[in-house]
Amino acid sequence: MEGFETEGIFWLASESERPLAGNLTFDPADGTTLSVFGKFSTLGSLNSSEPPALVRIYGNTSRGEFTLENCWSRNYTHHTGGIEKETFHVGYALSGGHIPDDFSLEFDAFSANFDQLAPWVRRGQLKWEIDSPEPNKWSAATAVRFQYSVPQEESASIGLDKVYLKSTWATNSDALTRAEVKQSPFFKVEYGERKSLAEIILDVNGLQDLVTLSVDAPTAPTELTLWRNDLEREIGEGRNIPAMLTLYAANMAEHVRQGDHQSVAKILFPFDEIGGIETTARWLGVSRRYRAVLGGLLTIKYAVRLYEENQYSNVITAAESFHRLRFANEIIPKVEAKARRRKIVRMVRHAIGRQTAEWLNNQLLFSNEPRLRQRLHELTEYAGNHFGDVVGPIDQWVSVVSGIRNRLTHHDENQPLDRRPGDVYFLTQSVYVLVMLCLLRECGVEADSFARFEKSPAIRFLSEKVSEIVPRYTLGLRG
Repeated sequence: MEGFETEGIFWLASESERPLAGNLTFDPADGTTLSVFGKFSTLGSLNSSEPPALVRIYGNTSRGEFTLENCWSRNYTHHTGGIEKETFHVGYALSGGHIPDDFSLEFDAFSANFDQLAPWVRRGQLKWEIDSPEPNKWSAATAVRFQYSVPQEESASIGLDKVYLKSTWATNSDALTRAEVKQSPFFKVEYGERKSLAEIILDVNGLQDLVTLSVDAPTAPTELTLWRNDLEREIGEGRNIPAMLTLYAANMAEHVRQGDHQSVAKILFPFDEIGGIETTARWLGVSRRYRAVLGGLLTIKYAVRLYEENQYSNVITAAESFHRLRFANEIIPKVEAKARRRKIVRMVRHAIGRQTAEWLNNQLLFSNEPRLRQRLHELTEYAGNHFGDVVGPIDQWVSVVSGIRNRLTHHDENQPLDRRPGDVYFLTQSVYVLVMLCLLRECGVEADSFARFEKSPAIRFLSEKVSEIVPRYTLGLRG
């Protein structure tokens, strides 16, 4: 998204008779701030022990009408000469209209564009031809033709919801010195049942994560639009049209977005090769179920200046969380495990005493859960053979990954971790790839579709590094 700064008048939804002049600033990475000259009288004192009130504020600015949601006063200053100034943190800024005060933030549809979406979906490519009497000699050209095939709408359903891949296009020319055609693909989701803004943002995050995983580059939304069927705006002469509200909200990926489109050679999973719009629709369901997994996994793409130990811990947690949600979180049936634990504890109580028995019972409470080593083995089987082609012998890789996790977690001074620069980083990347493949398998993507990603420069480089790291740790590291 592009940042902006605009001036206007603003008022509380509950205090429309007392507007204040102010300045609204949006930063794509840090969010929205409102500063007004004066003070909204009904918000009380900042020195109160009560938590700050969350309020809705309306504004008319040079950029149009705004609804500012979940605002709270974070600073108040009184300058010499009687000038008052109050500053608000704004949770969400919506431009395009004033949402009625009795309307909750629920919507029927949204559209989202992302900075890396165009190179991923590769729809409506622009082509040009040059007529020249001499081949490949542009200076002798007699005609230049541009061709743009408008992409057709694509759609797929998931439950009551429908997901679209659409595209807008525009031309710009002065008829003398320049001609331009610009297109912009975007996703649109229409809900069968109205969704809250919080739910919609999670779906936007899910689509953002899918593009990030597929193109292997941090992806950020560039435009977010919301629709509600019963919210209209007047366009004159008594005519109304559905109101389109543009949402402005901070996104952590803005800190690391690369600016340029990802090159085709670096894209891990092209849109069509993993199932196109059908897979995208299924992904919405996957991202809703595995939100905790994605939240931990994608920190290594979106977060800046994260210690490699934190990155390693995050991807291991993501792997464990995925396993808990996808596979049985038990070694033997729970009833049988509970009976065994009780029998063992009862025997210890009779033989040694109650205090020891209680201690042992606490130690055995989670003894029926799979260990990390077992979880990783099951995940590698689910991901398919292509993952083994990347990391080498699975048993050795699992042993090293789980062993390093244990050393980093328990910090045993008698077993120091003798690591070289980059070791933990590349093992982190290998676990990231494992969970990524498992998530795509959940979308119905067959393992055979992963053959191409092995040939990408990033994966080949990762494979070379891991093939050197794992054997070096295998002999001296026990998980």
